[in-house]
Amino acid sequence: MARFRIFRDTDVLINWLAQEIDRNTGFDLWRCPYDIFDRVKNELEI
Repeated sequence: MARFRIFRDTDVLINWLAQEIDRNTGFDLWRCPYDIFDRVKNELEI
C-alpha cells in the first residue's frame, strides 16, 4: 500500500470551498484541489 505525503495549504482549501475562478484566465481554481481530494479518497477506500 502506497503512503502519501500531503501538504495542506489553506489557500487551496479556500479555493475549493469558495469555488474561485481566476479572473484573468477563467480557470476554475477549485477543480485541482477537488481532483486531489477525490483521488486521495478513492485511494483510501479499501
